[in-house]
Amino acid sequence: MVSGDRFTRSVKIWFAESATYNFTVNISMGLVYALLIKMYSYGIHELGVLTIARLLAYASSQLPAAWLVEEHRHLRKKIWLYMGIVNRVGWALVILALFMPREYVLPYVAVLSFIAQFAGGVAGVAAMDVLGDLVPFKESTTVFSRANQLAYSSILVAHGLSIVLFALPIEIALKYTTAYLIALVVAIASSILLYFIPDPGRSLQSINTTSPSGMSEIDKALKNIIHDQGLRGYLFLITFFNFAVNIPAPFWDYIVMNTTGGNELFVVLKNFAGLSSKIFGTRMWSTLMRRRGVRRAMIAGIASSSLIPVAYSYIAMPFEIIGVEAYSGFVWASIDISSNIYNIYLSPSTLRPLYLSMLGFTTNTVAGLASTLGSIIAVSTGNITPVLILSGTMRGLSALLAYKVLPEPGETPVKAASITK
Repeated sequence: MVSGDRFTRSVKIWFAESATYNFTVNISMGLVYALLIKMYSYGIHELGVLTIARLLAYASSQLPAAWLVEEHRHLRKKIWLYMGIVNRVGWALVILALFMPREYVLPYVAVLSFIAQFAGGVAGVAAMDVLGDLVPFKESTTVFSRANQLAYSSILVAHGLSIVLFALPIEIALKYTTAYLIALVVAIASSILLYFIPDPGRSLQSINTTSPSGMSEIDKALKNIIHDQGLRGYLFLITFFNFAVNIPAPFWDYIVMNTTGGNELFVVLKNFAGLSSKIFGTRMWSTLMRRRGVRRAMIAGIASSSLIPVAYSYIAMPFEIIGVEAYSGFVWASIDISSNIYNIYLSPSTLRPLYLSMLGFTTNTVAGLASTLGSIIAVSTGNITPVLILSGTMRGLSALLAYKVLPEPGETPVKAASITK
């Protein structure tokens, strides 16, 4: 761990980096589907292809991430830096699609999304490993709650800026171009802040860089994870829940655009309402976590999320979207904080990079499969409602599963010695 003054300074830099990262990425990613629907009349098939490409990119990044961070752990901050730059700058380059012939747009956006998301997957493992050693567990609820509040606020500013842009009486292509240029500038600023975040400076050694026995040590670590009831239970739960959440993943903006007659301003208003509610919800949920534990807050969040897709299936008026999204933001504030704490602190430091990679690989692989299933159901039935109902039902089952298998972080010690023998 770092000293008190350095810890405070390091966390402040991370807060600023996280806020600017979320600002730029949420402009870039948040407008992709609206841009493609508005400018190129893309439908369920194209949006499904892009969603699946993005999810599978993240999943495929996790095995390389595990190897990179474990075998070169002393370089984990550089891995976070270089891959983080590709991730945030890459998403801002989506705007180049506006200057391409139509037949190149879908391949370009799909490939760019894959590259940006792959880099983000690798950066995420390195980032969480650094943060796990930078932030003590006893400070985690306070620090991550504050980080989430700042991130939500920055995203709120991003959506507010988007609302102003799309309300201006200027050409639609110019609106998107301006938004993405702002995202690019902030992406560069965020990359500079990332450069100044220090590694905690622990004496980190790779598993084995001088002999082929390194892979056998990874095998031992895998067995430790698989045989530990707490780690195995959380991995299964979060994988099942991600499947449930991502069944309707390609269709949220599609629902909004169809309900509002193609008014992309409601996409931004929807996001604005969700983020405002998250800022309020974060304070309440973090207080509950400190008093009653992270486990209870996560179970409550998962259970409450089951109503979101069901509510979307009944939406008939544009402003109903705002109400549902406000509820969604409040619920997801709990899931965001608690999953961050579980992901980073449930496993010991020596197992953390491998466990993070396993989480990322399994959740994003099943998310891609879930999106594929959702697209197949929607295309074959000509109706999105069955997809939404299935998602809500599976989220409810996830809450029951969480009640049965979810441990309290910090109360389920794992044997970590095998990875350093």
